Amino acid sequence: MRTLKTLARSLLGSRYQNYLVFRYRRKLKKQYAYDFSRYSEAAYNSWSDASRETLEAQVVLEYHRIEKGLALPNPKPLFGLDVVRGLIESVTHFETCFGSTLATERARAAIASYVDFNGNEPELDFIPASFRVLKEPRATIEISRKELEQSTKIGFEEFARSRHSIRNFSGAPIDVEQILEAVSIAQTAPSVCNRQSGRVHVMVGREQIDKALSFQNGNRGFGHLAGAVLIVTSDMRTFAHSYERNQCWVDGGLFAMMLNLGLHAQGFGTCMLNWSADADRDQSMRSAFDIPDHECVITMMAVGHVPTSYQVARSARPGVEAVATVHQECTEC
Repeated sequence: MRTLKTLARSLLGSRYQNYLVFRYRRKLKKQYAYDFSRYSEAAYNSWSDASRETLEAQVVLEYHRIEKGLALPNPKPLFGLDVVRGLIESVTHFETCFGSTLATERARAAIASYVDFNGNEPELDFIPASFRVLKEPRATIEISRKELEQSTKIGFEEFARSRHSIRNFSGAPIDVEQILEAVSIAQTAPSVCNRQSGRVHVMVGREQIDKALSFQNGNRGFGHLAGAVLIVTSDMRTFAHSYERNQCWVDGGLFAMMLNLGLHAQGFGTCMLNWSADADRDQSMRSAFDIPDHECVITMMAVGHVPTSYQVARSARPGVEAVATVHQECTEC
């Protein structure tokens, strides 16, 4: 017997297809509206008061511009005077409201390093004496080529190729301290203007693990053996502009990958669990674990001790030529 959907398709033809397209677009608009609402509330904008986290991210953004300038091969004397002026204003405002933090300390170190680089030029007279105290660590770090060569002799290709998505765990619990060590490694991931938006919610204990996995339907058959589940997020309060609306996915993805490698380096098995969820499911999980609206959920990750031997999916990759496009000058033209 035909279903109502099949009957409707045969009777209405193209009109039924148009209806499906309309319904799909309506659902899509709802999901985008959900994302828009959360980003516009979290990120700084001119019509609302910026949060402490957003103001601190602005300080980081500004002082990192000075750090980057000082790290160039040949820094231009007196570069970025407007940046320095703005940073002094941002630091003063932030410390008046919230006191000194690591961000403001690093900002002061960046300005002091800037003064040290430029010397006592009259153009720098606007910089207060309290911003001229040169302390360690400075704004840049000197690394020799020898140090770099020695630090990269770790067989990274072999290490990277040994990583697989593992769906077979022993079921043994995991020491939280080992996970936190991997989180520390993940903090070395690159992020836009060093704003470090990556966050992670660590679920340990059978009840918490099962509760987290109940919101994700890609862990059947192995999730019950995980020793921990991680929910990786990105703090959208660290972003400030409309053109940064998708930056949380980039920063959060880099953080998640580095966290994955950090756990792999400790000998744990891991499996990324995608979070392609609609607004209703996203809100349900946030409510269950008190994940604030300003954090965008990037992915979940099952973590566990591995058994003596186990099977992994082959997961064949295409050839490099299918992935890389080389753009170069034409030498035969």
